[in-house]
Parts: sequence; structure tokens; C-alpha cells
Amino acid sequence: MKKTRPKRFVEIYFVLYLAALVLLIPDKKHEDKQATSLISSLLQSSFVLQPEHTVLMCRVIRTGDSTVILDCDSLNTIYHSGAVRDLQYDFRIEDQSYKNVVQLSSQKTNSSSSFHILGRGDEGSVQFSWNPPLSEGKNRLYQVSVSATASPLLPPGLTDEQRRYLSDAMQDEGEIQIHAETKFTLALVYVDGGSAGSTLAELNPQILAQSDSTFRKRYEELLAEVNKPRFLPAPVGEFSLQPREKIIKMIAYQPFENRIRVYGADPQRECDSFRVSGANASYRFEGPDLVVTGTTPPSGMALYTVSARRISDKKDTSVSFRVLAMNLDAPQVPQHMYPGLNYTFNPNVPVISGLPAGATLRDEHGTEILSSVSGELFNFKPRPEDTSRVFSFERTLNGRKIGQTIQIPVLAFPSPEIIDISQQNGQVWVRTRSYGIEGDVRARVKLEISVPTISKVQERMGDYSYDPRFNIHVQLFQFTPQQSAFSVRAINGYKKSSERREYQIRD
Repeated sequence: MKKTRPKRFVEIYFVLYLAALVLLIPDKKHEDKQATSLISSLLQSSFVLQPEHTVLMCRVIRTGDSTVILDCDSLNTIYHSGAVRDLQYDFRIEDQSYKNVVQLSSQKTNSSSSFHILGRGDEGSVQFSWNPPLSEGKNRLYQVSVSATASPLLPPGLTDEQRRYLSDAMQDEGEIQIHAETKFTLALVYVDGGSAGSTLAELNPQILAQSDSTFRKRYEELLAEVNKPRFLPAPVGEFSLQPREKIIKMIAYQPFENRIRVYGADPQRECDSFRVSGANASYRFEGPDLVVTGTTPPSGMALYTVSARRISDKKDTSVSFRVLAMNLDAPQVPQHMYPGLNYTFNPNVPVISGLPAGATLRDEHGTEILSSVSGELFNFKPRPEDTSRVFSFERTLNGRKIGQTIQIPVLAFPSPEIIDISQQNGQVWVRTRSYGIEGDVRARVKLEISVPTISKVQERMGDYSYDPRFNIHVQLFQFTPQQSAFSVRAINGYKKSSERREYQIRD
């Protein structure tokens, strides 16, 4: 097996640099104009839109007057590649049956009852969401056309002189604007949920009769697109490349791989001149496949192109795929814990097909305490002896750590509190709140009073209560002081006390 051969990625910036050198030729305005046109073309070729899904399908079962959603894709993310700024997205949603058109823009707050735009293009992507019109009871197809306009960013590596030449050459043209387009389809379909043995793929015949005559054909095409296999058979003898995944979604800065199936030739013996363009791209051979590996970009989308030549007839072929950087959502974990309380940990790990994701809680020695093998929620209750210990929480994707390690200390319970002081029938009543696990007598308090009392301080045991959700002990005391003015504080068995409260007996 051949060794992995890393391939250099020829950045668009390098080409821009060469074009800038052309501008240094004096007194040749036609060269300047050609260079400007070349720069515009190169920048345009790097600006690409890619929807996460080509089809958003919502399938509904209707029986009588009731409607049940079987499955529904309601959100699509539109990514872009290229170094650009000031992005503006425009969406044109056309109802294929009724020819109604809704237009939305990312630069405006406009929206409709069914369609919405979320996010900002300069953040790497925007999201399109829709609410299928279920109340109408009709099959619907929509074609969504997306166009984006942006201003290209010149490479930071240019010198001031080169940047000045570029600005002068483009001054006559005005600010360069580049454009990109893409499309995807929305489908609302009513499927038959009433017949025995139904696969739920058949269209509801009553609603189908109300639909356009071409709806069934288009629905079958969309269904085939949604369910198509990853590798499609190639014609016998045809030399071609086919990626297993056209779009790979991965956390930023994480390694990824994609298999490229080689048809019509043995990749190791009958091909040469394999080339992989893309940042940090490399490849290796595994049987009939070329395995491309790399690192996910920090944000947005990266384009990778694989090309090869068959030795026997010198035929060239190539194929491209894209890698999208996914945002890593923060986990939902406690900032700190108290002994005896039950805490829920939500790892919030990304769902990526074929890659195991999990989370682990460890003690200060690195020993595993609990783990989530598939990203599921788990619970942890520190013991009293865990007080002052520091646990750590971390997440993994495909065995590699992702995100930050979170330190979670176990704190001692807060000090006791005096809730209120009141008078009743010549006696003083003091209600306290203290913290600790149930059954821990040292968590309960006694009162310290600044003046002597006529009678012994008595706790009303019948009024004692305990809240297991927060490990709170509530106690009620009564006494008769010898003086009208005094102070009082509550002290538990761990010598932790409340703030001292002053009180004046009212006549």
C-alpha cells in the first residue's frame, strides 16, 4: 500500500498574488483591466452555496378529521464558502401547483406565516425554516431558489503597495460584488396510513386526486433522492469517482474522512496522478476506495476536489465534496454541586452518523466516575465525603476529546439562615432554614440568644419539615426572653452560623 501523500492546497490568495503582480506592469491599462477581470472570476469561483438538505419532506397521515405528522424536516442550513463579507441572502419560494411566490431576504425582518430566515450570513450560514400548511389538507411542492451576494475579501498577505494597485485597478469598476445560487425542494405529502401492511410511502388516494397530475411523479423522484444509497453503481467500464458523502458535517478543527469509490480501474495499479485539493488534505488506499482525510475548517464550508488519471487511455476524471463546520453546543451541567443533591448532566454532543459520541465525569485523580456512552443524559449525586472535591466533565467524539474540560467543585452547604422572627401570646417565634442531607442531625440548628430566657428554648418538632429537592431543613423555635431587645443567630452542628438578627419586642 502506498504511503499517505499530503497534497498542498493552492489557495485562491496565491492566485490573487500572481494577479497583483500583473498590475505592477506600468502603462498597460489593458493588462490592468484583464487582471481585474481575472481577479473577479477567481473570487467568483470560490464563492459557493451549499444547502444541508436538497429536500425537506413532511409526511402526514390523515384519517377522517385527524392529522398526524409521520415525519417532518422543517429546517435547512445554507452554508457558503470563500472569503467574503456583507452577505445578503434572498429566498424565492414558488408553489409548484399554484405558482404563488413568496420572497424573503436576510437583510430584512420580513417573514411569512410558513417561511422564516434565521441567523446571519456573515456568521458562516443562514437557516431556512418552514411550517407546512397542514390545515389546507393538500399535497404541496415548493421550489426554493436561494441567491447570495457578497463582497470579496482581499488576502491579508498583500503588501500595502500591492493592495493600492488592486484598489486603483478596480476603481473604475466600483466595488466588486460576487454571486452564488442554489436550490432545494419542500414537499408536504399525505400518505396512506389506513390500509393493512401499508409502508406509509403510498400517497393518500383521496388527497392525491385533488393534486396536480405531475405530483406523483415528482414525489417519487424526491422519495428516491431522499432514500438513495451512498454508492450508486457505475456503468461497466466507465472511469469515474464517487464520494460516499457529498457533504460531511463535523465539529470545527476535528479530523474527518471520506471514501471515494474508484470505478473502471484499480486505483493502486491502473491509475496515476491522484490529486486532492483542500486544506491539509491527504489520502490513502483501501481496496477500491481512496480515503481522503483532513481537518474541519474553523467555520463555514470547505471544498475538496479529488482527480485521477487512468493509465491505459490517459482519461481524467474528478469529483468534489464539501465539509461543513458544525457549531458545538455547550453542555448543560451544574457549575457546582452540593452533597446529597441529585444533578442531571446533559452532554449535548452532536449527532454525526457513524461516529460514537459520549461524555465522562472523572474525579480529581482522573478516575472515571460515570459516563454516557451514546450522549444520553446521566445523573450524579455527590456524597457528604465528596465535599471540597473537584470533578471534571469532558466530551468525546469518535474517541477524541471535543470542547473544554469543565471543572465542577462540590461545595459545602450554605450557612443556616433565620427566615423570620415573630411574637405570639407573649412568646417569640423564630423560624430557621438550614442545609444538609436528610437524616444528618448535624445539619439542623440550635439558637444562640444574646439575653437570658425565662423559659428554655423549645423546638416545635411538629412544625419541622424537610425539602428533599434542595435538602432544606426548616425548624421552628419558641422562647420568652427576659429583656425586650435581643439578638439571635442559628448554629448547626458543623459550627456554621447564620447572620445575627436584632429584634425588639413590641408592646
